[in-house]
Amino acid sequence: MLASEGAVARWYAVVRFDPERRAVLTIQLFDGSNGGARVAESELEFKERDSELERWASAGVVVAALGEENRLFQAALAAERLGQRDQAELSLNRLLSKYPSSPLAPEARRALSRILGAAPVP
Repeated sequence: MLASEGAVARWYAVVRFDPERRAVLTIQLFDGSNGGARVAESELEFKERDSELERWASAGVVVAALGEENRLFQAALAAERLGQRDQAELSLNRLLSKYPSSPLAPEARRALSRILGAAPVP
């Protein structure tokens, strides 16, 4: 069983294999709510020598990281909505320090600038 009965997924990942580009896996993270907007995307490129098991294990690691990145970002936005600027700033700084190359990093920097009252960082 992957989830408890009645559990609601906050996000889900889609991993795509393109037979034309055998060495590439594309991972997309979607919001689990109705409509399921894409919140992040990452591409993994492998060497020919990498086994299928290594490729899928790497995809699992990336999915877990994207989930954590999204959790930190959503926590920051929720804290901001509640007026908890210190908590929002803490979550965004954790995201940016732990995952500086995250696909969510540009939006996290803009949110941090907004929370700190500065001009947005590109």
